[in-house]
Amino acid sequence: MTHRFFPKWFDFVLLFTFSLVCMINRLNAQDNFWNNSGAPNGGQITGIACSPAGETFAGTGYSWFNNTGGKVYFSSKEGEAWTEISSGLPVNLESINCFAFHPDGDVFCGTSSGVYRFVENDTTWLNVSSGLPEYDVVNTIVINQEGAIFIGTTKSVYRSESKGESWMKKHMGSEEYAFVNSLVINSSGDLFAGTDRNRMIFRSSDNGEQWSVVNAGLPASGINALIIDERDYLFAGLGRGVFFSNDNGNTWISRIEGLPDYSDIISMGMSKNGELFVGYYDLSRSGIYSSTDDGLKWNEETSGLPGYTIAQAFTANLEGSVVAGTYNGIFRHTNDQDEWTNISKGLSKLPVRTMTKNSVTGSLFIGAGFGIYRSGDNGETWLDVSNGFNAYPYVQSVVSDYDGTLYAGVGYEHVFFAVDPVPGGIHRSTDNGVTWESVPQYFYGSPRLAVNQDGTIWANGYYDPYPEIVPWGRPGLFRSMNSGESWDLILDDFRCLSFDFKDGSQVSVGTFSHVFLSSDNGQTWGNFGFNSAVQSLAYDSGGNLFAATSGDLFRMKQNEENWETLQTNFRPGEFSSSLFVADNDDVFASPNTG
Repeated sequence: MTHRFFPKWFDFVLLFTFSLVCMINRLNAQDNFWNNSGAPNGGQITGIACSPAGETFAGTGYSWFNNTGGKVYFSSKEGEAWTEISSGLPVNLESINCFAFHPDGDVFCGTSSGVYRFVENDTTWLNVSSGLPEYDVVNTIVINQEGAIFIGTTKSVYRSESKGESWMKKHMGSEEYAFVNSLVINSSGDLFAGTDRNRMIFRSSDNGEQWSVVNAGLPASGINALIIDERDYLFAGLGRGVFFSNDNGNTWISRIEGLPDYSDIISMGMSKNGELFVGYYDLSRSGIYSSTDDGLKWNEETSGLPGYTIAQAFTANLEGSVVAGTYNGIFRHTNDQDEWTNISKGLSKLPVRTMTKNSVTGSLFIGAGFGIYRSGDNGETWLDVSNGFNAYPYVQSVVSDYDGTLYAGVGYEHVFFAVDPVPGGIHRSTDNGVTWESVPQYFYGSPRLAVNQDGTIWANGYYDPYPEIVPWGRPGLFRSMNSGESWDLILDDFRCLSFDFKDGSQVSVGTFSHVFLSSDNGQTWGNFGFNSAVQSLAYDSGGNLFAATSGDLFRMKQNEENWETLQTNFRPGEFSSSLFVADNDDVFASPNTG
């Protein structure tokens, strides 16, 4: 089952492109000028399962970074390498949520747009959704020993005895819109359905023809996940922890000792030796817990995992390892080791929104996916250095000052409403990203950051000028001259999109309709109007200022006050999300479309 915590537009407004870069001015580079150093492999894994033959299938969610739908990846080598097998799937698929394996060898996957079948030794997925509602999302899928297929959707349970050629709705009493998150089958053929909207567990002993509610002992909370072991013991993951049943679901017992308070259990998995794993999520953190005694006690899993791990799905392979699909790729846990290993090689690259170089150590840092990564070998390999961040650190900006201190702007973009706690903020590292601490601030959001030559830090954000009257923020430009310990509001009620600096005290700021210029480090400002948002600014060595807007590139020469339009290769609908001026004054622009 896929739990998407953020709407599509959330990905879109945050994802800034570091992709194919084109030269605008004095194009004189060789054909091999650029070397693709790459970003870490990963992506949002929305479903994962291991076949009886030991093959692992993983599904991903929609990516706004390259405007592509969910994809399926396949590994026959315990996840050491992955190959995409998405032929036949819709190009704009929101997510691939679950997999199941037919006794005949066919693979079935449930998606945000129906059910698809992959015939063994074939290369294309076949849509087998005839009889299903057009917009019904398939959250879970199971197949019994006779080959009958059951799917749980946003409305009900459906059964197919023809390998998906036709489907029959199995009514769950009066609950027509049950939002079925999870289905499991025990050794006697009893079918269990965990639902979200009506907060119930249903049981059927006749292949879904009749259902009974088995909720005794459960709180009023949505059922996010179900799992059953070889003893037919049942475990349920709820919005209020884990519950256990050893009598076919007739009664349920709470098993939450050691779990975080008020944790929403969003996924469950079990190794071949019976070790239980759960993925949890709440507003302030997320992660994985494990139990070796049927949930009596829980231990947090941290070794080898990012500090913000959102585990959406688990599976167990034939060797006994447990594999977790997360928001930042795939991780494997083996019985003889107490740590997790990232096995995302071959998956798509994580979306990169920002990049900087430590001015002292020379290490590269990128904000990608749900984290921040460091490379000491010019991007050949990357290490996740996100410990100390929130549970979902979208890193909007990362910069380095002259003494090697790093600053990262993280969290949500476009968070206006007063939510406690408001995610986002600025984090600081003085040890090359090994540890991070939160920087004091009275504004919020996911700031874009910049540092000029004297160490002054600039940030955009939102603040509450009248919190007792207006319960949302107002945008502004902020400045800190003491390493982020205190901040001054410099431009009020302006949404700042871009920054650049010249000779320490000269500052340029781009907004939705203006470029603001200051020659005294922000004490006084002049401004120039534009007809569209100024996405990026850059100075060359001669003091000429370049501005990129939605489709055009402008230049204002030093000591002049007029902008000239330069010839560009931008197409309609494109804008430059990043400008860069090289040491020889060649100007590079990165379009939002790549």
